Amino acid sequence: MPFAVQCLTGPADLLPLALAWSTLLSGSRASNVFLTWEWITTWWKHFGGERELAVLQVQNEAGETVGIAPLCLERRRVLPLLSVRVVTFVGLGGPLTPDYLDLIALPEHEAGVAEAVLEWLLAQGAPWDVFAVRQVPGDAATIRHLAGAAAQAGLWVLQGEPQRSWYATLPATPAEYESRYIGRKTWKRLREDRNRLARVGTVRAVDMARERSPAQCIELIARLHGTRSAMLGRGSAFDRSGYRAFHEELAALAAERGWLRLWTLLVDEEPVACRYGFSYQGVHYAYQTGLRREYADQGVGRLALQECIRGCIEEGLTRFDMLAGEEDHKRHFCKESRWQYSLLLARPHRRGVALPLRLLAGSARRRGG
Repeated sequence: MPFAVQCLTGPADLLPLALAWSTLLSGSRASNVFLTWEWITTWWKHFGGERELAVLQVQNEAGETVGIAPLCLERRRVLPLLSVRVVTFVGLGGPLTPDYLDLIALPEHEAGVAEAVLEWLLAQGAPWDVFAVRQVPGDAATIRHLAGAAAQAGLWVLQGEPQRSWYATLPATPAEYESRYIGRKTWKRLREDRNRLARVGTVRAVDMARERSPAQCIELIARLHGTRSAMLGRGSAFDRSGYRAFHEELAALAAERGWLRLWTLLVDEEPVACRYGFSYQGVHYAYQTGLRREYADQGVGRLALQECIRGCIEEGLTRFDMLAGEEDHKRHFCKESRWQYSLLLARPHRRGVALPLRLLAGSARRRGG
């Protein structure tokens, strides 16, 4: 079936696409909060900068949207006298690295949408040298089709080392989850943490997104995340340019859609730890965490995570996703994992080859450190 590709180059062009985008994403295997119209358009507003927007809308003969490729074009300098033109996903770059990036397509059209996107890219000739993306799921069907078609077309196809993300398939009750996922050692520590904290004051957990405004939620997570980051000897993400403003705007949209969550542990009604995330289409995406310094050695981070998972189960969610990273607490609360990787499609000439090699080498150094 032939597909038509329309390139949307201005933020205003994305406004009429909101409903079709949301409908398409919910029916695709790529569906996740980081590919929503809300996340993509908010990121572009705050971090688009000098990049060129190139969102591809793929339509069938009836004019129905069957695929969307949220792309943009940017220049990257890889050597003192060499810059390359890179096609990448909207959302990569700046202080944010979202997980599970993919092209959006209905399952029955994944191969056709991938081929249409590649044909459009190849037809552009000079405007780009490399298609470079990160955080691509290992089971990303449409991207896999794209890579296969690119290899057949004579492009260089390079894949970076994978990174693991941890998740838990949620059962019907918290008790079932705890018996299945929480080991004896972790369960003992949680019980000791709770008993010790109860001697300090009255302990309860609540989703602050139900009690406070989105702006107040971001203020709380920014403050407690900053404390946690300082304890770890690193700067807070919320201090990076544009990061807090992005999340303030996104949180307002997420609250309107019913996605925003801020599970918070309170002692005598004072927040001592919190977990910021999004519950989207049956999945909770655990995004940021924070805690108060004076409670750090009392296990409040673990308890807040336990309460967050309990809340997700009681809400009827089916998966708790802790996203990329190998932190110990992720393995203690989640036993399942999936892989994400970087992918580069390069035109086989000098400009196109330089960036893939440099990016892959840089990625290996970061993992080694």
